[in-house]
Amino acid sequence: MKSEMRKAKIKKHKEYLSIMLIPHSQDRVRVIKISSFYFKVSLLLVALLIFVSGLIVVNIKLSNRNKSLESNIEGLSRLNIEQKNMIDEKANAIKNLEDREKTINAKIDQFTEKYKDMAEKYLSGESHSKTSRSDDRTERTFVDDISVLKDKLDELIDEKSHHNQDISGLQQTEEKLKKYIITIPTLWPASGRVSSSFGQREDPFNNSERFHSGIDIAADYGSAINAAAEGTVITSGTLPGYGKAVIVSHGNGLTTLYGHISSAVAKEGQKVKKGELIARVGSTGRSTGPHLHFEVRINDTPVDPLKYLDKKDTK
Repeated sequence: MKSEMRKAKIKKHKEYLSIMLIPHSQDRVRVIKISSFYFKVSLLLVALLIFVSGLIVVNIKLSNRNKSLESNIEGLSRLNIEQKNMIDEKANAIKNLEDREKTINAKIDQFTEKYKDMAEKYLSGESHSKTSRSDDRTERTFVDDISVLKDKLDELIDEKSHHNQDISGLQQTEEKLKKYIITIPTLWPASGRVSSSFGQREDPFNNSERFHSGIDIAADYGSAINAAAEGTVITSGTLPGYGKAVIVSHGNGLTTLYGHISSAVAKEGQKVKKGELIARVGSTGRSTGPHLHFEVRINDTPVDPLKYLDKKDTK
């Protein structure tokens, strides 16, 4: 019986933990007894608290890392979009350059084709290119062809100048074409209607058939007479039948004559530009009234001026 009671005491003793507090003073030692069960529960709670705290810390770190990853992914996404837009822009720029190149090449082909065509049509030699009369190809036709060629060249120069390309060679060609155009008598020398055409007509003085070597342009007395093309004045004075007159040489045997004038403004040896004032309308010489007698001559042979003068001004 005593043995069983002793075992119960030992068992009861084992169910508690004692914590001894020994002070530095002379006070008595204090003993705190803690139930073994509660101690274990406390340890479990502490462990659980540590575990939960660890989970919270890990969760916070993972959350922060996820936010950082999401931010990086968003940044990469924006970068991809920007790079795609940049690639699209470069692709469009390349396509535009290709289209532009095709346009320029097409204009070059048109210009070259026209240039070759003119070379074949007017192959008789540059010195006679604007004065030859073979098959009537190089009078007004030459002027029109030169104008078309210059228009194509202007388009080509404009296209290239917009893209900072070297156009010095094209500009030199344009200058040559300009020289052709400004020395061809296409500008009407006076304002007025054509009162008498080139060719056979009835002479107003004796009513007989007579060859008329130019055209008559009815105009007011004293009105302006302008050079039909650029050139040099080789005559400024009185000529038999023409009264007072001015003759301008345009090179390569091509000259223009302005007759029955009231007064000459340009002097012999003077270089005149296309459209420059050279004389004034009169009625000198064999004339029935104020008008300009205008001739175009090739190597001193009169040709029909209407084959040279701009058709738009014939009204």
